[in-house]
Amino acid sequence: MDRRDFGQHVAGLVLGIAGAAGLDTDRLLALLPYFEPTDTRHLGAADVAAIEQLTTAFRSQDFAHGSGPVRDAAVSQLRVVLPLLDAQIPAELRPRLMLAAADLATQAGWMSFDILHHDAAWRLWMIALNVARNTDHPLSTDLAAYLLSLMTLQAVHLHRPEEALHLSRVAETATAGPHPVSASTTTLLSRIQAQAHAAHADATACDRALGEATERFSTIDPASAPPWTAYLAEVGITGGQGAAHYELALADHDSRAAGRAVAVLRQAVDHYGPGYAALKGHYLPDLAGAHVLAGDLGTAVDVGHQAVDAITALSSPLAHDRLRTLDAVLQPLHTSPGVADLRERLTATAA
Repeated sequence: MDRRDFGQHVAGLVLGIAGAAGLDTDRLLALLPYFEPTDTRHLGAADVAAIEQLTTAFRSQDFAHGSGPVRDAAVSQLRVVLPLLDAQIPAELRPRLMLAAADLATQAGWMSFDILHHDAAWRLWMIALNVARNTDHPLSTDLAAYLLSLMTLQAVHLHRPEEALHLSRVAETATAGPHPVSASTTTLLSRIQAQAHAAHADATACDRALGEATERFSTIDPASAPPWTAYLAEVGITGGQGAAHYELALADHDSRAAGRAVAVLRQAVDHYGPGYAALKGHYLPDLAGAHVLAGDLGTAVDVGHQAVDAITALSSPLAHDRLRTLDAVLQPLHTSPGVADLRERLTATAA
């Protein structure tokens, strides 16, 4: 834009003239300044805090709405943050900077998983694991164990039960690192390990892991929980417990496992508020599918429509994948009352 036209352009915006023809995205992009990575050689506590706060904001966005709108922003921010690891910083701040970078990479990896960019998620988690393992921060072992639990969950989602079991064992081994691991993170490890056993159709091992998760959950101190698992103290573990029971029910159409899934998943979805709408959207299709396998088709159809409504409001392809699983569970019952209409909505929404 010619600077001589600047005043006229501003006046047009203020008076609504420029907006009359609609939004011209190309013109807006042309206004962006040329970008070069900032040559930051000195960092302080405020800079590290800014990285931590940004990761917290990404995490909150993901819980409330899904990752779609901001995943690319998280990855772009990581491109800016990683070079800062070579900056000059007081020695006592360096571990905190490295942990902040690892946490940001972890969250960017989770958000990539949420949009089904599985290879990108794995690469980002490997970056995070490398950074976490190279810092002596007191929470470094905790973050490494948490990372491995996310990798386990991804393997379950990709229907790789052997890989999931292997990763869950590695995650448990990682808790023996140089620093203690919080009760909230060990709770999550056990809960996801239960899903890995469920994916392997091992009901005994699944129940044992769920028992460990319940026991560990009872010892959580919200004040000392790390930021990546602090949410557990608020939302609990019933959603994950239900997901594990549902995984078992899917493996062999076990109506008893489905009944257990119904009980805890209903408790979970009723508990999630607006700040955790994405969690509710992830578990509603599981609840509907569990009702199908438990023999309550009428409730399953009602909950299935609720799942579609909830997931339509999210930007989470991972949640849409759960609708596809529900559709597959309903397929043999296609001629039953209400099922055809629901499957039509599921197909349209998950497309």
